[in-house]
Amino acid sequence: MFAIGGLMLVLVAIQNIGNYFVDYKGHEVGARMESDMRSELFAHMQKLSLSFYDKEKTGRLMSRLTNDLLLLSELYHHGPEDYTKYFVRFIGAFCILFFINAPLTLAVFCFYRFSVS
Repeated sequence: MFAIGGLMLVLVAIQNIGNYFVDYKGHEVGARMESDMRSELFAHMQKLSLSFYDKEKTGRLMSRLTNDLLLLSELYHHGPEDYTKYFVRFIGAFCILFFINAPLTLAVFCFYRFSVS
């Protein structure tokens, strides 16, 4: 029982270190990526002709740019983070179940359908 308790404490410490890394360093990287994308889009918009701006509404362009950049930065930051978390949890659940009952675990995971949605 003490070994399992110690293992749980180690896992909680690893989870807290991972949360720190994601919360601070991950958001820093996301903010830098968003800043770079904003700079590139601004440079691109500066190259467009004036007739383009005569046809398009400036407010709509700015709204579209800010909303799309926000969604892209969220995807770039939280996408890899979420996939990594789910993969680690999946492997962890498999290992725990495998040590409890290997044949049943293999039977269950043979019927598990991997889908990306």
